Amino acid sequence: MDTLHLALFGNPVAHSLSPVIHQAFADQFGLKLDYALILASEETFAKQLKQLQSSGARGCNITVPLKVPAHNIADTLSTAAVTAGAANTLVFQQSGVFADNTDGLGWLKDLARAETSIKGKSVAIIGAGGAAAGITPIILAQSPSALVIANRSPEKAASLLQQQTNPNFRSMSLQQLRQPGLPKFDLLVNATSIGHQGQHPDLSPESLNPEALVYDLNYGTAAEPLKNWCSKNNIRYRDGLGMLVEQAALAFNLWTSQSPETQAVLSNLGELLNQKT
Repeated sequence: MDTLHLALFGNPVAHSLSPVIHQAFADQFGLKLDYALILASEETFAKQLKQLQSSGARGCNITVPLKVPAHNIADTLSTAAVTAGAANTLVFQQSGVFADNTDGLGWLKDLARAETSIKGKSVAIIGAGGAAAGITPIILAQSPSALVIANRSPEKAASLLQQQTNPNFRSMSLQQLRQPGLPKFDLLVNATSIGHQGQHPDLSPESLNPEALVYDLNYGTAAEPLKNWCSKNNIRYRDGLGMLVEQAALAFNLWTSQSPETQAVLSNLGELLNQKT
């Protein structure tokens, strides 16, 4: 039996559950898997990617801060990667490197599991990097009543805004998000990575409707700061573990044409993380 060689590029990567997830998927179909974690920077990424490609790997996952560089380095792009301007999955083909972005659809699948819809709702995204870019087109396709992207650097949020065309879409700084007069949000998505530094975005409970959901794209230790803030302020919270599994399943399908079952994998991961805390 041939071994399926895959990897994850990013910084940090040591905390990643991707090897566990994809091993669980591979086990469902009796596949042998070798999944590597590769610490990389924007300066080293291209060289490391070529090394992986020449080793006979099938493809790789991409996490922060390399989703935009992965998009730029690809030979061909999916529609999702084009609209996001970022890629989280690369497939090595004879014709070159194919890039896709499964973040948005994976997130939407987990949002449905949380029985939360976007249509007609007011949505805010905190952060304007590759993670935010991955979910923005999906949110707009679901017809929210409003969408705001807030970022510490408003110029970066404005840059993401320029990639989209929607009259209900605004960008601003985090400070502006806290100002009175804005409509209250039904859904707030944390697309920053500051949880890895033990921090959470500077938010105001008053900016959220009473039944609002805060969805953190982080999971595990990186999700704890915002999770604790939400608990303290009696705000509904969901971490990104479900999204991680769903986007991984979509990537696994790109590499193998197999569609793994996700609920059991998600349940097992939740138990694994609880054991570590």
